[in-house]
Amino acid sequence: MPTGWRSVREICVMNNNWRFHCALIAAVLLIGVSAYWCYRVFHEPAPDWMRLQSRHSPALPGEVLTPWLTLRHQLDLDAKQYAQPIKSVQFFTVTKSGKQMLVCNLETLTNHGFTPVNQFPVTRWTTDQNIIGYYTLDGTPLTITLKHNPSYPKVAFLTVETRDALAPGASLSVLHLEQRPFELRPDAKGFCTQYLPRVPRDDAALHAVAICLPTTATLKTYRPENGAYFSSKDALFVGWINCRLDDNVPAPLITFKLD
Repeated sequence: MPTGWRSVREICVMNNNWRFHCALIAAVLLIGVSAYWCYRVFHEPAPDWMRLQSRHSPALPGEVLTPWLTLRHQLDLDAKQYAQPIKSVQFFTVTKSGKQMLVCNLETLTNHGFTPVNQFPVTRWTTDQNIIGYYTLDGTPLTITLKHNPSYPKVAFLTVETRDALAPGASLSVLHLEQRPFELRPDAKGFCTQYLPRVPRDDAALHAVAICLPTTATLKTYRPENGAYFSSKDALFVGWINCRLDDNVPAPLITFKLD
């Protein structure tokens, strides 16, 4: 075979070997990357925002449970007297340190489907760190499931699990408890004035707004006094129920000092 043809053939063989080795290296890299991502998917835990975190609510704090049962008793009496359902409750508890406030709200879970269910999705515009738990009206803790989403850091996506399944169309009232930062701004004599949400005016249902202070607090005044429900048996507690208030009353306020 002529020398020139031999050189051309050797060059072709070298080119084919180069292409083969490149293809082989690419195939090995592809297999390696695929194996790595398969390991990540099936063996490594998912990020926090993708995981569902089941959490059993802690016991309802005594500083909330005792005054809440007092308020509920009064609401039940008014509900029977006025033949009206209880629609909303906003209950605030100032902690002993004065740096936090526990906020308790009445929520209604309703089964809008066609089969009995015991899990109800709820969206709350608060961080999950602020959520303490959900409870029945007698204070029994319920289980909740939390889901995180980095795109909405101030929104908590959760599911509340009731003890018994609700029939289609049935509803259940529960308590939602969360904690919020609280900053006292005392005057020259050490007293602070806390303004509360206005009590809704509704002739067809009952609405309540209440606040509980630590036993070490000194109560100076609260408004409106007419129609307010006051108790100092276990703690300083003041509540307002719409059926006991005059029309166009201002939003409640309370002035106190923490000793």
